[in-house]
Amino acid sequence: MFQKHLQEPQHLRKLQALCRRTPETHPSYERIHADLKAAAAGYAGERLLTYPLERFSNQLHIFQGLRLPVAAHHYVQIDLLLISEQGMAIGEVKHWRGDIQLNDWYGPLYRTYFDKTELLPNPLLQVEEQREGLLDYFNRHSLLLPEIETFVIFTHREAQLRLPPTTNLPKIFLKERLPQMIRHHFTSSETQPLLHPHHYTNQILTDHKPLQIDVLQKYQVKCEDLLPGVQCASCCNLSMSRTQGVWRCLHCHTSQADAHVTALRDYQLLLGSHITNKDARHFLQVPSRHACRRILLHTATHVQTPSKRPYYRLFS
Repeated sequence: MFQKHLQEPQHLRKLQALCRRTPETHPSYERIHADLKAAAAGYAGERLLTYPLERFSNQLHIFQGLRLPVAAHHYVQIDLLLISEQGMAIGEVKHWRGDIQLNDWYGPLYRTYFDKTELLPNPLLQVEEQREGLLDYFNRHSLLLPEIETFVIFTHREAQLRLPPTTNLPKIFLKERLPQMIRHHFTSSETQPLLHPHHYTNQILTDHKPLQIDVLQKYQVKCEDLLPGVQCASCCNLSMSRTQGVWRCLHCHTSQADAHVTALRDYQLLLGSHITNKDARHFLQVPSRHACRRILLHTATHVQTPSKRPYYRLFS
């Protein structure tokens, strides 16, 4: 069964919001854009595995997108973990396109795309480190240390693999070979059985901690640097104006009733769940205090406290 379904990472949503709200002239903009592109590609690759994994949901405990503590302030992040009574396997997912060449299984990896060749980290070494981290995690919780298979899955349809010869099933393969790998590993008589897989699954579900990052601090973007306004879904400009309860784009003239929802979610992701009428007026570029109050009452909970000025709790 799917013990942990893949969910869109909050870190990715924060990067999307930050990219929308950071001026292109900001020193960190290119880095933000590059990190967003990489995070979005990683998530897209992991999503492509959900469908082929569904056919094994009655045989395996399936975890997608795990992050487990292995020491103080240190975590092991795992794209895919499969557990059954026959053993465990960790999968590292790469959504890379182009010609992927590996001359030695644990040597450097080269990717060629559009006549440009670049040297990339060997993902087999990466997934082996994840294996060691998972074993440390099990040891800390006094669980028996199982044998853990490791593999790397390339999910992009434009990926071509050039790998060293091997007499065994390769540890690096395209996503179409994932079912074959699962059948081979989890029906092998050589695999050490797990007597109580639920001991592992229960502990993992208890300890999973999603990544939490203050992206403003990481990329050194100040609150006053953020671009205010409501973004048009058609032309992506922050140029919508509210008139008679409807948002209209001053650039392409598109109309939308609830365009402010995305803007307020950007605020929540970047600045927190509490917002005042004054802050909302600035962020949404709505000059009327009463109009802004009506917007907030439809999307937030009004909180009145004796010691502070009133505020709204977004999307509670």
